[in-house]
Amino acid sequence: MVSDVRPSSVHQPYDARTVTNFIIHYHRQRNEEITQLRLYKLLYFCHGWYLVERGVPLVWNNFEAWQNGPVIKVVRDCFASFKEQPIVGFASMFDLRTDRAVELPHHLLREDELFVAGVVEAYRKYSSEQLSLITHTLNSPWDEVWKSRQPTGRFGLRIRNDEILIDFKNIVDNTDCDYHIGDNSDSIP
Repeated sequence: MVSDVRPSSVHQPYDARTVTNFIIHYHRQRNEEITQLRLYKLLYFCHGWYLVERGVPLVWNNFEAWQNGPVIKVVRDCFASFKEQPIVGFASMFDLRTDRAVELPHHLLREDELFVAGVVEAYRKYSSEQLSLITHTLNSPWDEVWKSRQPTGRFGLRIRNDEILIDFKNIVDNTDCDYHIGDNSDSIP
């Protein structure tokens, strides 16, 4: 078994809510709506491709196997009230010092904004339901954790980064497509 991928000293993974805020901002700049389901899938794909391309996690939060696919709980907590409606607003976190919710930024390092925008563009042609089918593929990390008949011993049905990395590397190994999808330099102002 491959050990969990650890961040390098150069890259510090982001809070997933910051990356989701960038994805929401990216959609708004294009006058496009985004729902929870689509947001969760895009975040998962960005994280998986980042593991392949950069060898380190994009976000430090753990993905969990939920009924509708891989989810990061703190992200879901921010947007659960929207249900199937388009998301309005950005993710926030509770600041213990000020005793109030504070909106998280939507900016990443420029190279990471380009990467995430490239992944979002690569999956633009797929509906949210199609994206869901991709994450529900037989033997995918979500499938292995969600449908396991054996106790996994994982808190919150976590999907480990090494499992995500192997799955995305298998996509590269089993397709003829160019997987370098994280370069979208002409789509970010």
